Amino acid sequence: MKAVEIRPKYDIAWPLETKHCHHGMPLSNGVLGALIWFDDERTVRLTINRADYWDHRGGTIWTEACNYANLKELLQNGDFEGARSLFPSTVLNGKEKRPTRLALGRVDLTLAAGARIEAAALHLREGEASIRCLVNGEVQTIRLTVAHEAPVLLISANAILIEEVRCRPADQFEQVKAYNGLFGIPPHRPIERPDVSGWVQELPEDPACAVLAGRSGGGVCASALANGGDAFFTAELGSRADNEDACIGTANGCNIRIAVEFGRSADEAIRAAERHLERLKPLNYGEAAADTRDHWRRLWRKAADIELPDPDIAEMYYLGIYRMLGNSMPGRIAPTLQGPWAEEYRHPPWGSDYHFNINVQECLWPACAANLPESMEPLLAMIARWKPKLAENARRFAGISDGYMLGHSVTDRGDPVGGMWTGTIDQANTSWVAQLMWQYASYTGDERYLRDEAYPFMRGALNTFRAMMEEDGDAYALLVSVSPEYGGSGPEALGRNSTFFLVNVHFLCEKLPELTERFGPDPEYAAVVRDISRRLPPYTAGPRQFQEFGRKPGLELCLWEGQPLAESHRHHSHLAGIYPFDTLDQEDPGQRELIENSYRSWVDKGMGRWAGWSMPWASILHNRLGRPDMALLTLRLLKDAFMMPGGATRHNASYDGFCQFTGGETMQAEASIAAAAAVLEMFVQCVRGTVRVFAGVAPRFRDASFSGIRTEGAFLLSGVKAGGAVRSVTVFGERDGTLRLANPFAGRTAEIRRDERETAIAEEAVIVLRLRAGETAVLTEAAGSREGTISTEGD
Repeated sequence: MKAVEIRPKYDIAWPLETKHCHHGMPLSNGVLGALIWFDDERTVRLTINRADYWDHRGGTIWTEACNYANLKELLQNGDFEGARSLFPSTVLNGKEKRPTRLALGRVDLTLAAGARIEAAALHLREGEASIRCLVNGEVQTIRLTVAHEAPVLLISANAILIEEVRCRPADQFEQVKAYNGLFGIPPHRPIERPDVSGWVQELPEDPACAVLAGRSGGGVCASALANGGDAFFTAELGSRADNEDACIGTANGCNIRIAVEFGRSADEAIRAAERHLERLKPLNYGEAAADTRDHWRRLWRKAADIELPDPDIAEMYYLGIYRMLGNSMPGRIAPTLQGPWAEEYRHPPWGSDYHFNINVQECLWPACAANLPESMEPLLAMIARWKPKLAENARRFAGISDGYMLGHSVTDRGDPVGGMWTGTIDQANTSWVAQLMWQYASYTGDERYLRDEAYPFMRGALNTFRAMMEEDGDAYALLVSVSPEYGGSGPEALGRNSTFFLVNVHFLCEKLPELTERFGPDPEYAAVVRDISRRLPPYTAGPRQFQEFGRKPGLELCLWEGQPLAESHRHHSHLAGIYPFDTLDQEDPGQRELIENSYRSWVDKGMGRWAGWSMPWASILHNRLGRPDMALLTLRLLKDAFMMPGGATRHNASYDGFCQFTGGETMQAEASIAAAAAVLEMFVQCVRGTVRVFAGVAPRFRDASFSGIRTEGAFLLSGVKAGGAVRSVTVFGERDGTLRLANPFAGRTAEIRRDERETAIAEEAVIVLRLRAGETAVLTEAAGSREGTISTEGD
């Protein structure tokens, strides 16, 4: 429900200075992705990939010896190399072989002589791109979209405009060719027919993948091979269209379709791709794209809207949501590091795998608040399929039959990729997924999912942690723990009682007792959870590192016992109790100083070793700790230092001097998506059961509004701020429930109106608002201000 009218800017003018595929306009249906970019005025480059295109060979070999008891013994004896050797990697042809997503290739459209590209735009609301061209003084438009129901890129252009369509398989690029030769991937097989060109790529153990480009409409299409096996079309020039739409469904129209499909053999893959082209052949572009446009429009009608007098931040939000949908389209594939947008000239960095120590999570951080929780469902479905494997991991590692364990870097089958072996034993990956599952159920009110999926998984995650705990006097301790990526894979990467592990455990211990009571009392298990909650430290603290004149020494959060944040670090793991796990309480006098000290030391260490994905998380932390101006600046730094032309984000900074990680074009999708979550945090925050509105909007923005932001409890909120003051907040309850809302009217009383029937005055700091399913309450500021509390209930 969107109670405030906002007119988003869904059409994004795209820069033409795109010298790299990740500068391009992204299109996706959640499986097939395309990047549309330009490096001269006559060529449209189409980098294509599928999110499920893998070489699954290799990775970490997890044997029965890879268990916690052996690991702990070796580490206690100082044998770090022995501990590392418990997790051997596959070796092929003398080199470590890891599973990886694969580069697929590119298709180039060359414009006719005398034509040039003048402008380009991405149309978020339709999932479509357009390119305005000038040919012989006349404007023509190329339109592109990825069909929602098929792995096909649809292209419409006037026949006079396209001179050549050239296919470039990935192994024509040197980096891919070298990798394929080393690891036994055969050369592609070119395809040339009168009306279709393309290639098919066979793999040693995975399905073959065929790419077929078919062309129909206006002019005669002739195909040929040229220059080392490149397949291309050459079209005869037809007559000019009267306007930019004339190419759709006219004699002068030229419909190009690029289908990408798998098969058990090369021939089966080719036939599968041909079937897509045959089915679409009778349709012009407008007909073929109609379902796709409708699908994207339905999603955007649901999505939360924001309005802020800062066009860059507003665009960051809408592009972030668009990329989230393309990377995790409901009903499709869970999000990876690059999603369906892997480059064509090399196999993607880090294999574009599933990194569960921050990256997958950031790809989904905006989903619930943006009122698109269905974007989480591909991940949740994948985790459900993996449960037998995750249970087996827990059996081997922890020796239990009722646990789950997930490593930090895995394939789409849940198998460990290799590399940073310390991530393989990072049980917080499992509990972080459990937190996402709980969040999905909490924000949607899906009681069945909470009972049948989230609750058992949360128990399984805690059970594995419990098996790793040891008694230390009257307390429990986690003797082997990590704080993600601190220390890499070296001996300094492991410690006792990492704060990250502890807050993960305490998140589970906070949620499980109530769920245990709700879904069938289990006094024995409830007692276990209470025992862990009481005896395991909530975090690890140590002497304050950053000393300020006039401030007394105190404590701050440590990464683990004896290890403060000694240097700038990209993973804000020791602050995860603030966000996303929300276990630390700024309202608790006993924790307030600890949190403030930790914040100041974190700021003191600076951003010198941060990556692109560090920035959105940092923005949210600044906002949660009452620094909205710093939250805003952090997003502006993200845009300036880490965003490429068009808004895709790099792992490394764009230029030297901001941080130590610079150079390269390594795109990772999570930062641009998580930025949308950081923008939503400006408008609505859910903090330890209480919702705050506009608390994170920088004071310089005197006017702002939002509509349809979802919160815990399945409430949808909208609000208006004008002239520096909150004017109204509208709350819609999807289900019966209670919302705790921090009074947004800055010392003024709140007038509450329910469906035009009832008025009440709330004067408390926190308004407790009980709503029935389908009920709406509108809160506005009232004249006067009094102290006191009031709780409001529906009829």
